[in-house]
Formats: sequence, C-alpha cells, structure tokens
Amino acid sequence: IYRITSILQVNKAMKSKSLNQPQHLCYLQDFYGNENQIGRKLSNAFLILTQLGFCSIYFIMIAENIQRVIENNVEGFHLPLKVYIVCILVFIMLLSFVWDIKTLAIFSLIGNVFIFTGLITIAVYVFQNPNYENISATYIGDIGSLPIFFAMAVYAFEGIGLILPLENQMKNPSHFPVILTIATFCVLAIQLFFGILGFICFRYDIEGSISFNLPQGITSAISQCSIAFTVLLTYNLMFFVPMEIILPTMKASIVQFSSYTVEFGTRTFFVILTFLLSILIPHIHLFIALIGALASSCLALIFPPLAYVMVFNDSISRGKRITCWCIMAFGAIICVVGTVYSIIKIVKTFV
Repeated sequence: IYRITSILQVNKAMKSKSLNQPQHLCYLQDFYGNENQIGRKLSNAFLILTQLGFCSIYFIMIAENIQRVIENNVEGFHLPLKVYIVCILVFIMLLSFVWDIKTLAIFSLIGNVFIFTGLITIAVYVFQNPNYENISATYIGDIGSLPIFFAMAVYAFEGIGLILPLENQMKNPSHFPVILTIATFCVLAIQLFFGILGFICFRYDIEGSISFNLPQGITSAISQCSIAFTVLLTYNLMFFVPMEIILPTMKASIVQFSSYTVEFGTRTFFVILTFLLSILIPHIHLFIALIGALASSCLALIFPPLAYVMVFNDSISRGKRITCWCIMAFGAIICVVGTVYSIIKIVKTFV
C-alpha cells in the first residue's frame, strides 16, 4: 500500500508541475535533465522485462492447466508441456491484436468471474479435506528459502505497471486511490487465505499452482479450466504496458511501413518472444521467482520510494525518508539474493 501510494503521489506532483507525464511507470525520467534519460530508460527497461516475464509465465500457466485437464480425463493420453504451449500460441496471438484498454478491462472482468469460480471450487475441496496432523514450528521452513518466498510474494502484486494507465483512463481519477487500496487488500486477503489453506491441506507437497494438487475429478477440471481461461483473457492486459512503451519508438524508427503494419509486426514479434521464453523455462514456480526477484522488486520496492524521496525531498519528514530508504534497501536485497537463488534453482533443474 505504501509504495502504491508513493506512485500516485509522485504522479500527482508531477502533473501539478505541468510535466509531460506518460501513462506508464517512468516517473524517474525528469530527474536527470533533458540531456540524460537514464531514469526513463531504466524504469522502462524494468517495466518491459517485468511485463513480458509475466506474459511468459501466463503461457506456462495456461498450458499446464489445460494439460492437467486433458490428461486426467483422457486415459493413456500424454503430450509434453511444450506441445500445449505451442497450441495456445495462436489464441494468444489473436488476442494480442486487441489494444484498447477499455476492451481489455471487459476481458479482465470476464476473467475475474472465471477465476472466482475456480477459487471457490478449490476452497470447497480444501475445507473438506484438511490435514491438521503434525502441525508444528518445523513447518515454517528453512532460512534459505526466504529469498524465493519474497520474490514470489512480490510477483503476487504483479499489476504495478498498470496503476498509472488505469488512473489516467478513469472518468474520475480522484476515486482511484480508494479503489486501488481496496483492490490491494482483497488481493492480499485472497493470497493469505489460499496460502494458509493450501499449506493445511497439502503441506510441502504443494505444487506451483494449488489447482495442480487437486485429485482427478470434476472439482479439479472446473478449477483448472477456470484458471486457464482467466489467464488467457488477461494475457493482453499484461502485454499492454510494454507495447505502450515500445510502439511509439518503433513507429518513429520504421517510417517506410504504415503505422498499422509496424504495430502488428511488433506485437507479433513480442508475443513470439514471450512464447520462446516459456519454452525455455517451463517451470512456473522458478520463472515466477526469477521475474519477481529480478524486475518486480525494483518496480515495487526500489523505484517508488526513490521517486518519492526525489520529488518531495524538501518536504518529507525524517521518519518518512528513513522508511523510504529502508524499503529500497530491502528491495535491493531481494533483487540480488532472490535472483541468484532463482538462477541457481533453474540451473539445477537442467543439470
């Protein structure tokens, strides 16, 4: 909540100074002067990396859920996960050509209906099959797993790149902070609820997605289909931000082709890029941890307080300044340590 509030306050302050504020998260751009665009390029680079990483994860999530549904219900049928990833490429490619954020919001709303259907089926199963045996302090886990945990926790709040675009598209932007705060608490409550229930039911056998732990049957089929369809509909919402950053540069650089040709070509290229990344690392929990540690920690824990300190340097209290620097230090630790741990884990899976 603190870093989200920082983003909104920085955005409001920059608008009040009549600065040319774009719709994505590049609020560091003006702090280095017109000749030096390091801040803008850095924040844009991390945004692109984060959002395209999410898109690659979405490929894996859709494919794994579809694979479970088909192979749990068709006896003797088995195909590698990569085959399923290839099959969904066409559908994601077609959806990627929808670029109006209001249309994407409708897709997201439909997706929310499906995801809540899936979550309800999971909750019903977990409540009916609790496992309270041998719950003790030993289930807290080892210290070595903390970097991966924090990296995945940061990933859970993956929508930071959409905060400013959504606020700028609202009819009444002044209502956005309250709406965003409520939405963030809802996400936190859902994460805690299913994290605790998942542990109580499955303990250390929990997989990358709790839906994968459900036994064969109608419950698992409903939850996995719901999750797959939700992720399919919301892929383009994650794809929106990097395209908003990349497309203006591409259109300005490639003048020999029409604007629509450049846009279709650019979208096609980056969809295929996210597809290839999902083929390269088809392990959802490791991919989530890597993206969360490497990029999301910078966007969520380093850039917002840094921008806040730089914009309100003359007016913030000493306590707020210390808080901001502590958050940045914590984010830097997660970024470095979490990235190293994630890469080591990924390398071990291929060795």
